[in-house]
This record gives sequence, C-alpha cells and structure tokens, in this order.
Amino acid sequence: MEAVAWDPRSLVSLSVLLPMFTVALFVPFVKLLSRTGHNPAWSLFTFIPGLNLIAFWILAFKQWPTDNAKEQ
Repeated sequence: MEAVAWDPRSLVSLSVLLPMFTVALFVPFVKLLSRTGHNPAWSLFTFIPGLNLIAFWILAFKQWPTDNAKEQ
C-alpha cells in the first residue's frame, strides 16, 4: 500500500471549519449558562471529551440558581 499525501484543501477547510465549530458550540453555551445563573466558565467543559458529558449531567440535575428565585 502506498501512503496518501495530505491534500492542502483539507487543511484549509479544517482551518475554516474548526473555528466556526468552536464558535457555534461555545457561544450558545455561554449564553445559556449566563441566563440560567451559572458561571459561564462551565462552557469550557464543552471542549473536553468525556468531561463535557459529565458537566452536562451535573448541570442537568443540580439545583439551579434561578430555581431559588422562583421559590421566593
């Protein structure tokens, strides 16, 4: 078998798509977390495989700061 060389077009598309994916994922999480009363730093977990699922489950089942405002 022969080794396949990298196509320069794939690197260009990666350099364009990766920042777009990052912004498309990061910005909504920051907005969502700040609207629910959480620290937006939690959105950094979206980039760490495995930890993003754990953070999602923690946020889903913990008491939210906005829950306290509704009780009062």
